[in-house]
Amino acid sequence: MMALAMGSISWTMAFDAGPHQDLTIAAMLDGGFSADAYNIARIENWLVDYYSNQGPFQDELALLHFDNLTTEHTVHVYWGLLANNSRRALQAAAIENDAFKALCILGMSLHAVQDFYAHSTWA
Repeated sequence: MMALAMGSISWTMAFDAGPHQDLTIAAMLDGGFSADAYNIARIENWLVDYYSNQGPFQDELALLHFDNLTTEHTVHVYWGLLANNSRRALQAAAIENDAFKALCILGMSLHAVQDFYAHSTWA
């Protein structure tokens, strides 16, 4: 029974959001954000993976993973789109004076940045 439990744990660790959360918290602490702020962003960061695998937003959220970028050009284009879209969404949240929305956008955008090193062919 114990061997079965241990085998299950190692399999489920493959879906652990720990590295994303650690990176999000570290980056936001470095930027002077509060614990409340980084906790909002880290939940949204995790939800990118969660909803990429189920629900009505799978196709849109799949775009936040740097997948299938096989040339330097496609990586460059993706970075430009990510930066532009994130900037526009954050500016809209600022105009609306919606800090919660801005933190959600920040968490989702950080997910894509973090995935660049795991999913792209940049090397």
